[in-house]
Amino acid sequence: MDDSVWELYKPELHRLYIQQNKILSYVREYMASMYGFDETTAQYTKHFRKWGFQKNQKLSEQEGIFIGKRMDKRKREFEKKSEVHINGIEYAPRKLQKAIYGKAYVPTMQSHGFPGAPSPDTPEGIVVCTPATPSMQLDWNLALPWLRFSKLLRTEQTEVSSPAQQPSPTSTLAVASPREPNAISHTVKYQVVDRLRYLVPWDRLSHPIGVNSSSRTATGLRILMPEESEGQLHALAMRFSESKQSTTDSLGLEMFLLSNNLVSHGPDGKTFDSMRSHDKRVMEILRVSGWNTVAQLQILLSAKEPTAGAIAEKIFASALRILDEDVVEMMLEAGMSPDGCIDTVDNGSLTPLQFLATLGGIYTELIEVFISRGADLNKSYNDISALEYAVDFDNTVVIEVLLSRGARVTPSCLAAAARNIQDLSRFQRFLGPDTDVNERSGWQGPSPLAQAVSSGSIEIINLLLTRGADVNAFHEIDFNHDVGFTTVLGIAVQSGKLEIIEALLHACPDVNPEIEDGLPYVSPLAIAASTAKGWPGAVTLLLQAGVDISIADGCSERTLLELASRNTKNIGVFELLVGYGAMIDRPLSEKEHATSALLSAVKAGATELVSLLISMGARLNDVYSTPPGTALGAAIEKGDLDLIQMLQVAGAVSISPKLRRITNLETAEYLDEIGLLQGILDISGAEILKAALLAKDNNLAQRLLYRIVEFNTLGAEATDYNGRISQKTPLQTAITTKRLPVAYTILERGATVVDCDLAVAVQYTVKYNDTELLRRLLTRFQGSAPTAMAEAILSDRPDLLQLLLAAGLDATGQPQKFRCQSEVSEDSDIYFDPPESVLEILSQSNNRPMLETILHSCPWSPSLVGRALTLSIISSHIELATYLLSWHVDVNQEITIYHPEVEDEDGKPIPGYKIVVTPLQIAVRDQHVHVVEQMLGTHPAIDINYLGAGENRRTALQHAVENGNMELVNLLLHHGANINSTPARDGGATALQIASIRGYLGIARRLIELGAEINAAPARVNGRTALEGAAEHGRIDMIQMLLLGGASVTGDDGQRQYRRAIEFAERNGHNAAARLLISFEPRQEEMGPDSGDGVDGIKSADWGC
Repeated sequence: MDDSVWELYKPELHRLYIQQNKILSYVREYMASMYGFDETTAQYTKHFRKWGFQKNQKLSEQEGIFIGKRMDKRKREFEKKSEVHINGIEYAPRKLQKAIYGKAYVPTMQSHGFPGAPSPDTPEGIVVCTPATPSMQLDWNLALPWLRFSKLLRTEQTEVSSPAQQPSPTSTLAVASPREPNAISHTVKYQVVDRLRYLVPWDRLSHPIGVNSSSRTATGLRILMPEESEGQLHALAMRFSESKQSTTDSLGLEMFLLSNNLVSHGPDGKTFDSMRSHDKRVMEILRVSGWNTVAQLQILLSAKEPTAGAIAEKIFASALRILDEDVVEMMLEAGMSPDGCIDTVDNGSLTPLQFLATLGGIYTELIEVFISRGADLNKSYNDISALEYAVDFDNTVVIEVLLSRGARVTPSCLAAAARNIQDLSRFQRFLGPDTDVNERSGWQGPSPLAQAVSSGSIEIINLLLTRGADVNAFHEIDFNHDVGFTTVLGIAVQSGKLEIIEALLHACPDVNPEIEDGLPYVSPLAIAASTAKGWPGAVTLLLQAGVDISIADGCSERTLLELASRNTKNIGVFELLVGYGAMIDRPLSEKEHATSALLSAVKAGATELVSLLISMGARLNDVYSTPPGTALGAAIEKGDLDLIQMLQVAGAVSISPKLRRITNLETAEYLDEIGLLQGILDISGAEILKAALLAKDNNLAQRLLYRIVEFNTLGAEATDYNGRISQKTPLQTAITTKRLPVAYTILERGATVVDCDLAVAVQYTVKYNDTELLRRLLTRFQGSAPTAMAEAILSDRPDLLQLLLAAGLDATGQPQKFRCQSEVSEDSDIYFDPPESVLEILSQSNNRPMLETILHSCPWSPSLVGRALTLSIISSHIELATYLLSWHVDVNQEITIYHPEVEDEDGKPIPGYKIVVTPLQIAVRDQHVHVVEQMLGTHPAIDINYLGAGENRRTALQHAVENGNMELVNLLLHHGANINSTPARDGGATALQIASIRGYLGIARRLIELGAEINAAPARVNGRTALEGAAEHGRIDMIQMLLLGGASVTGDDGQRQYRRAIEFAERNGHNAAARLLISFEPRQEEMGPDSGDGVDGIKSADWGC
């Protein structure tokens, strides 16, 4: 077989032969059965020898010398021990000691080498890793749920020394002994480090591919898990690293993660694929554990241990999601609650009936099983009933089953039925004799009538009207890109269906509802005027029905005629509206309005409508806030000579500096004939010349060039077509359009060269490799030119940067080209304010030589260097950050990060937000340990507890905890970080609250030992106490540790957090966590200040599910 095919299978062969330590015959059989890869023993031996696949390798003397030097060096530099991996397998420390200090012993001086000597090449297959995060020495309460439950997994029980260590009497939960010794070990081992990385996001602590670091694994486990005795988790990590873990090891790890809801879905978060992979793993755990029988499941469900209950919940959810009907029915028979929680990718937490209702009628039998087991037809975790889900997913069979069994029709369910069901007889099944058809789910929930109108079912509309449905019920709509409220009649007008409008008008005695003060009401008449659907019929019907035209005229930023002018073809509508009293113009005011009916008609080129409006007395010389500023200006920009003449004859004379262009030479000549051209050019000449150059109209440009007096004055509010301020001068436009003769003429006529002109010249030089233009402009310029410098930097042209500096230009000042940092940054997920100096551009372009050149060219303020420092860290340009820290830098300089609005998977907007940060916060957040060390070590004035402004913001310590980085936690605490810093107002959390929410049990234990306040108040908005956060996320062991550690459940604050914790747990389907909390039902007379660790306040609970 070709060597390229062998190379494809190399990673799998390495996994089996080296990492799993399988014998060659097993590897051959496995590869043949799994992949059809059937090769001879000789071929295997040949390729293994070629790749250096050797088992039980011994280090050579040279390799021992190399490793000794490398470990000694890292011990000196980092004060940490290192570990060694050979071909991806960690070399046992005892063997390593022998190899280094036995026959390969090297004296200290020799091992250090001579100063300046190059480092030796690393021997092939050898990797020396230095653990990035130190271990934690913690004292654990042996009454924690996991430490009690883990004893039930052991096939041989050992004696325990105290009642607190005693598990429940049941011992038959011990895992079965599978035929294959490591039944699931290989699955867990090769995913454990990756899964820990997603649970504990050490983004900056990378290891080479194929290397499973025992120290890193041990640290991850210590962050998440408790241990009975010191060294237990380290030993477990070593067994994983050496492929010696037992099935009990693997099951124990998986079950702990399950019981504490520590599910790793990977870098993309929770997806259907990741959820299915998780569910398959859970089913494999159930199979290998030997608990996949009714008898064993009954034991699990009856075990009076919170961990058992949590595991049962997760197994049941996975079985149902993966639709393993046998396991689901076994668990129900064993006593599992039929109303448990099922976590889903797109619908959050659901009951089993809710979940099955989303799947279709093929699972009706399973629905019947749940109902027969007593499932609550109306239970919901999200206020959407199973019946409503069946309606939304058009599951007719499920709808009939649920209705026939007595499922309650909620207001939102009835509204969903009105929206989705077209058949009248089927819809009538949802209406009882006492059903209130006007009841809604919340004030803004859609009414059944509104939903029926939206779906266009006239029969259902008429039925609801006969039942008294309210036509004037208010509903939220999007009108003119803004939120407003209209009646059901307004929704009907949006649809444009006259039959429905007539039916609603017939049933509505008063078409002018009472409007509360402040309600952004949108009249149905305004909707009719603005939409092309159904009018003029809809407008006529509404006016004849008596809709108040004055209210309609004032309910929007635009008048009725302005709204109607979107469709200028039906003149009769304008006549009709004016006949009923619609405003032709807005009342006069000092404020400039954005538009008018006349301006809209001119822009549309609607000559007949313009004539009509003039005849009705429309004002001709109003000035508007948007280009071109006046009606006459709009006609000029359109190049319509008839309209220009019509307006001029009628008395239009007003021209605004917002005028942007003259369409063609013919229009310019006509304006010159009637004596308007020079006046126009005097106020907007630069903009108009720019437009001519961009349009490549050379004749018009030449005609205008010698009539313009001022080339540097742009229109007062000139904007481009994207609504951004346009700063290009005619000179810049001539250069960008490669019309150098025009550019030179503009210079000869006295145009002043500005910074942005130089920037455009730099662009031209880069594109055409011609410096003549740039050099000519430089002779006419003095002063600061940061924009030109920025162009040279972004073009990566150090020669042009030197040319600018050699001409005496100053690099300081704010580059004017950029509206925001997104024009500089490659990161589209965030953006910043416009750069305040070229240092910020350099910090993101990662150009050290240019940065040094600029920094040495002139003095820089510490604040500007500080901003550059922050941006370099955000961009992960750590070498630049280290260099900038050597300058006089303000390490407390703030910078704002903007997170733009995005859409979720359903296309719904997620609002954007902003945060204000310092360099230290970013360095800690992104886990740049050495940068943090440098800042803390060399800048004593650093504000280590800075919080900043914005949502979800964190102090440096809170960031370190969120990343599970104990090295940074310890470093920050050593330098005085406040362990109890107040959380941000919105979405903030203390360090302990973050650890509790994330499930970082070890970090939480450490923080408590160091004085973290267990009962610290939560953020005022979207905040949780430590206990509430742990309960909300199903962290079983965290809940008990907090309760035993003093989490308050008495007094006003304690009772509040206690009730909220139970509510959060139940709302998210963590019923075992809720039962654990209930078991601590406070007995206030016993829960005084001297109640020790709180154990006396425990009340036992039944842990059956």
